[in-house]
Amino acid sequence: KSRCEDLGIKVFLTNPNPATVSDIPLTTRANLANDYWIKNNKPKSIFISLHANAFSNAAARGTETYTAKNASSTSKNFAKVLNNEIVKTMKELDTTSKDRGVKSENFTVICKASMPSVLVEYGFYTNLDDLKILKNNRNELVEATVKAICSYFGIEYKEKVTNASKNENDTLWA
Repeated sequence: KSRCEDLGIKVFLTNPNPATVSDIPLTTRANLANDYWIKNNKPKSIFISLHANAFSNAAARGTETYTAKNASSTSKNFAKVLNNEIVKTMKELDTTSKDRGVKSENFTVICKASMPSVLVEYGFYTNLDDLKILKNNRNELVEATVKAICSYFGIEYKEKVTNASKNENDTLWA
């Protein structure tokens, strides 16, 4: 959220505290997004549901991005851009990471969102190689996501650069 806001992108979170016990149901999240979107006169928007995948077979790994089966071309195009950016970053971090592609599935949260929407699975937390990336490279994954969002909104992406001689909370923009 803060990284998008740094670039002038307004963000509305439908699940602002995902680590809490009282998780917000998926239909409620879609409804919250729809209400906010309508209240703001339906601006150009994108709904992104962020996830880490799981599977009983620990060998399963990779990034995949979903749109609803009846998704707009806008959703489908954004899903490709987002998936490509994340896969590019994952492969820079681990050349053996997998691109599972863009898929269509009627997951509740993207199926019920009225604006263009996607659901991204960055990797499998049940796979040790993906888990290592998910745990240790959050900033890189954030930047990949932000690049795709900037592309969608036609905003110039500006890389976040930290200066080692300054306080680590200070940032410079390149």
